[in-house]
Amino acid sequence: MKEIEISNFMGISYFKNPIDFPNITVIVGKNGTGKTGLLKLMYSIGKANEQYIKIKQHDNHVNYKKILSEKLYRVFQSRKSGLGDLVKKGSIDRLKAKLSSDDSVVDLSFGEATKTEVTNIQYSIDEKKKKNYIFIPAKEVLTAFNSIKAITNIHHYPGFDETYTDLIDALDVPTRDEQLAENFEHAKNTLIEMFGGELIQIESSDRFVFKNSNSEFAMQLTAEGIKHVGILTTLIKNRQLTENTVLFMDEPETCLHPSAIREMIHLLSILAGSNVQLFITTHNYFVLKQLHIIATKLQQSILCCSLEKDDTNNDIKSTFSDLKNEFPMNSIVEEFMDMYNEEINLNLGLK
Repeated sequence: MKEIEISNFMGISYFKNPIDFPNITVIVGKNGTGKTGLLKLMYSIGKANEQYIKIKQHDNHVNYKKILSEKLYRVFQSRKSGLGDLVKKGSIDRLKAKLSSDDSVVDLSFGEATKTEVTNIQYSIDEKKKKNYIFIPAKEVLTAFNSIKAITNIHHYPGFDETYTDLIDALDVPTRDEQLAENFEHAKNTLIEMFGGELIQIESSDRFVFKNSNSEFAMQLTAEGIKHVGILTTLIKNRQLTENTVLFMDEPETCLHPSAIREMIHLLSILAGSNVQLFITTHNYFVLKQLHIIATKLQQSILCCSLEKDDTNNDIKSTFSDLKNEFPMNSIVEEFMDMYNEEINLNLGLK
């Protein structure tokens, strides 16, 4: 992905990245500033492109507008008033989004009255350039793997949006033991070493267990951090995460110790060096600081987007910086500094 331009989306009046997205983009901001919404919008368009190309191979009459409309609806699960719920409240204008990549340009718009079908879509997709798109939510999916499949695919109950079911489908692909490309093999082995074991697929109702030496543990008895890292390991082992992947990770630091966070971010930078494109949201100082260290050390651009709510007009503003050149002030850094100043004042006997 290279560029996205958005108007009147959720709480955001306008958003556009000032430079082409590099291989790593990190989005920060307080709760309710639209970080996850941005990821989901980009993922929905990218995943619709992926599905369109797959179907077009055997069906020339495939309807792209239908594919994208359904993907947006199922990812955002806007069931109250339909897709129109995504239009910025109080705006008299339509929601507009234009996403440009090396292999596609998709331009869409719709208003508050839109339910499930977006009719105003222009698109150009190069069917020869095949990317795959993966979204890893903040909540882990392995413990409830079979329950999520049953709830969504069999009973069709709401509750788990399509980022979860898409991820489950990707994880359900059998792993293979063949040697991976060098960077992916290194990443896989290091992730396994981090916790002294790995998640393995089994042919039973549990589907996944954690194997440590000669012992196996059910997902209910496995640490949350191990399950988060195990998702990455599995996607590498079953070739769903490759050099053609665009990977979206919503708060990947969840349940991880700071040392594991730093190690994981380092490994993600290795994957980015193998042309995996990453979009990450975070609330964590360790994630942001480690990305800054990597960008400075390697002199490689990592784009940081800070989202901040303007209480005067109830709008969400975006500011951008390259972590290669600076460690920007934002809500995460400000909170860190506030806590540091509070400790200093306490030590000095000041209020």
